[in-house]
Amino acid sequence: MGGNTVGRAALAAAIDELKAGTGESGRKNAGPLVWTYLEPAGLEEGNIWCAHFTSWGFLHACSNEADKMPFPCPREVRAVMNNFKKSEWVFEP
Repeated sequence: MGGNTVGRAALAAAIDELKAGTGESGRKNAGPLVWTYLEPAGLEEGNIWCAHFTSWGFLHACSNEADKMPFPCPREVRAVMNNFKKSEWVFEP
């Protein structure tokens, strides 16, 4: 099994959320679950939440202790990919 312990725990948290039916409700980029993923980055409903869902998984894997995350919760989507590239976590065929 590849990756590291935190990465595998983040993936497991994301899978659990998806199995539980996470997603938008009411309108695009809104709903109580969406807010859960945006809140650590200091963002409000209505912001694009997909990358923040990824960051939330890592935060959850680090027992909600942001200082233990392998990267900070970003405010913009592009920052997640940049953090992954710096850590060499991106596979580009």
